[in-house]
Amino acid sequence: SEIYGTPPAGAVGTFMVGYSGVTINGGAESGVQVTRIDSPLATPTLNVQFVGLGQLLQANSGAAPQSGTATTLATNDRRALQALWRNNQLYFAFTARPPAAAPDAAENAAWWGRINTASIAALTRADFGKVAGDDITANAHTFFPAIAVNPAGDLAIGFSVVGSAIFPSSAYTWRAAADPAGSTRPSQILRSGTDFYVRTFGGTANRWGDYSGASVDPVDGCFWISNQHAIARGTVTG
Repeated sequence: SEIYGTPPAGAVGTFMVGYSGVTINGGAESGVQVTRIDSPLATPTLNVQFVGLGQLLQANSGAAPQSGTATTLATNDRRALQALWRNNQLYFAFTARPPAAAPDAAENAAWWGRINTASIAALTRADFGKVAGDDITANAHTFFPAIAVNPAGDLAIGFSVVGSAIFPSSAYTWRAAADPAGSTRPSQILRSGTDFYVRTFGGTANRWGDYSGASVDPVDGCFWISNQHAIARGTVTG
């Protein structure tokens, strides 16, 4: 993870956050693996803890529909895509499908979470939520999230979004530190796609980018979001 502000007390060097389908509590819920690296430049030691997410998420389907074609977009797997630490809080983001019983269980979704690190030996889940994207288009698929957090604890999330009625687009949402737990503000399109996307480069996967970017401007504290959107098609290999 990236470390912002005053580093954690003690010899903590950084955290590594992993999510790829780990389950805890007898398989009742998904868990995030947090590996703390102490004294990285002297005598590195690792401390591993698992933090439950309160629900059992599914793996990505790996494919999201797009308007104008039956060719889906590859959304890759459910590994954690970004993590950062600020003010005794560890934030992370990844893509997964909701629990099997959820109404939108077949839709890939961007998730974000916050872990309280104030008690370094006993990490706890502080907040967790989904960016469904249904305020952009019905049955949206959201994926490749990136997260940024300012010193006040407000956060911004950039992500890719697509659905059977829209072309691949870039979007974002945000939440203030005082907003209700698990919630984000209405999603906004950053740039709408203008065509469907097919680029296989001679293979079988229609791989869409992989990643988004989010950061806090060091001068005025605003958020910067970077992502992709689909424009007029070329060839499937170019």
